[in-house]
Parts: sequence; C-alpha cells; structure tokens
Amino acid sequence: MSYRRFLLPWLILSVFILSCSGKEKTEPSADLQFFYLELCPGCEEYETADRLAEQVRSLGGTASNIIHDEDAAAMKKLLEEKGLERIAHALPLLLVEKNFFVGYEDIESEILRLKEELATELP
Repeated sequence: MSYRRFLLPWLILSVFILSCSGKEKTEPSADLQFFYLELCPGCEEYETADRLAEQVRSLGGTASNIIHDEDAAAMKKLLEEKGLERIAHALPLLLVEKNFFVGYEDIESEILRLKEELATELP
C-alpha cells in the first residue's frame, strides 16, 4: 500500500520527461516542403529523391512526389499562396520559408545547412 504514495508523483514526472524529450526534431515545420517528380523506382534520381525526402521529414518538413494528383494540387496551391507560380515547373523543388531551391545538388546543400543549423541550436 505504501507504494501508492509514490505512484502519482512518479507518473507526473514520467509524463513531464516524455513530453520534453525529442521536441527539437519532431516539431513539424510548415515552412519546409520538398516537391519532386520521379517515376522510376530503380533509377538513381528516384533514390536521391527518396533519400532527400527522408531528410526533409527528419527536419519536420513534408515531401511529396507530385506524380500523385493530390500532391500536385497541393504544390500548385502552395506556390499560388506564396506568389511563386513562375516556378511551378521547376523540379525538384525545396521551399524553405520564403526561399526556394531547385535541383538535387542545391537542395542537398540546403538540407545539410539546415541540419548543421539545427545541430548548433541544440543544447
């Protein structure tokens, strides 16, 4: 029966610790989107796009292959909202806040910069 005295404080402490851990990397970023168009799963470009998509997601962003109609529509809408309709055919495309990067090489460089920036911000 005496263990019940410690149960509530232990539960509260556990919930607090779990809620604080890992927030730096898991908070979604509405200002980081990666759009690409790849059709051939065995091709090198597809593998590059898939790898970069995972990296963007690990930073809290979103990644979409616009071969899917709903992803293409979401990209079009987002570009219209940001006033960037002129780059609608520029793929692959990474949007970071008000900046954009086109091409796998530039996108990879920006993702690396974002990861380094995040690493310096962490305690």
